[in-house]
Amino acid sequence: MSLASLTKYLRDNPVTVPSSTQDTTVIIVSDSKGSYVRKHINKDQEPERSIIWEACPGRSSEQAAIFIFRNIESWKKKYGKLLLLVWTGTCDLTCKIGDPSDSSRRKKFIDLNSTSLDHIINQYEKVLSLNDECVKVLILEVPYYSISIWNFSRGCLFSDFYRDHDLILKEKVDTLNDKIKVLNKAYGSSQVPRFSADLIACRKANKKSIKTVSYSLLLADGIHPGDDLCKHFIRRLVNTVICRLCFH
Repeated sequence: MSLASLTKYLRDNPVTVPSSTQDTTVIIVSDSKGSYVRKHINKDQEPERSIIWEACPGRSSEQAAIFIFRNIESWKKKYGKLLLLVWTGTCDLTCKIGDPSDSSRRKKFIDLNSTSLDHIINQYEKVLSLNDECVKVLILEVPYYSISIWNFSRGCLFSDFYRDHDLILKEKVDTLNDKIKVLNKAYGSSQVPRFSADLIACRKANKKSIKTVSYSLLLADGIHPGDDLCKHFIRRLVNTVICRLCFH
């Protein structure tokens, strides 16, 4: 999508709160993506303002699963019916690495890591096993992000070296999102926002459509969503998931 497309979506798709009563509390467990999106919720409008955000920078899917199992019973006692949205994956596919030219060896760059997609899926399956009459669990898609842009923003002198790694990362994100789609469907819900698709731009060349990732919609760090993309993500989440599942 382009910035103009994001703006048009927000204009043409206002939040339409159902006339029924919201009887389910929304909890979003995420890595740092959630912290950025949370800043753009409409605090004067339901159901956005009542979302509970449990965001932690650097959180892996395994860490999220441990956190959820540690807190699920107290959440159920406090809030009753829950819609639990798990939004991790970014910190599973890459890891921090050091700068060879920095004598302090601070880990300020990132690169692909060795975590298998099967391991990530196993963590999601553990959390999805919590689905019952009181808890609905959904796994949210992982948006695209860029290793080379992050490293450039952190002063990497050879960030172009990582452009090929961006292509590998995109393939991993695509595969993981395909698996997430299958998992959600297996547990009774196939309708979740396609956050990765929101970052795809199409252009025509020689009468053919060419799809590219619009990294410009991210912040300058190449990982976190920019302001307009944050607003788009939360609107899509509210309209396609929360309003559909939390009002009866």
